[in-house]
Amino acid sequence: MKFAKYIESESIPEWRRAYLNYKGLKKKLKYVERFRRTKERRAAVQLDNTFQDIDDENASMDNWPKREYPTNAYYWKNDLTERRPSIMSRISSRFAGRSTSRPASFRSSFTALSVLDEVLYHASPSEREFFDSLDYELNKISRFYDEKEKECKLKLEALKVQIEFIAEYGRHLLDLGVKQRSFQQHTI
Repeated sequence: MKFAKYIESESIPEWRRAYLNYKGLKKKLKYVERFRRTKERRAAVQLDNTFQDIDDENASMDNWPKREYPTNAYYWKNDLTERRPSIMSRISSRFAGRSTSRPASFRSSFTALSVLDEVLYHASPSEREFFDSLDYELNKISRFYDEKEKECKLKLEALKVQIEFIAEYGRHLLDLGVKQRSFQQHTI
């Protein structure tokens, strides 16, 4: 049995309004996962294209004129006029200047972000929507709990008053019983 169906089958009807919207949250979580997969695929394609461009450049660099370097190590280290750029510098140059989808984190003496704020600051729109929905569901449950707690406290106070009335009535009956016995004993 699926968990959502299990929750429905086991739910208390008068409490349903306060239950977690499991199906809705699950849909939003799946949307977050789809968004991440799509983003990862785009990044993989972009990286693949970058490596393909570098491979194409390498093929064209193979036609560069070859220069014979002296065997003396001093000349080898200092003669950089015709050296090819490294693969890392070529990859870095491909991504230089591109903006990232997430702004950089910041902290100052005036701003102290909580861990959740920090996470949400770097989250995608679908992740933020999920966390907003989760927060809404938590608040809904919390309000329901607070409401039920107030009801229970009112019932407890009513029970205490009823117990006090019963105790007072019991003392009154005892007093009446004692007075009746003493009256009966005096009349005999």
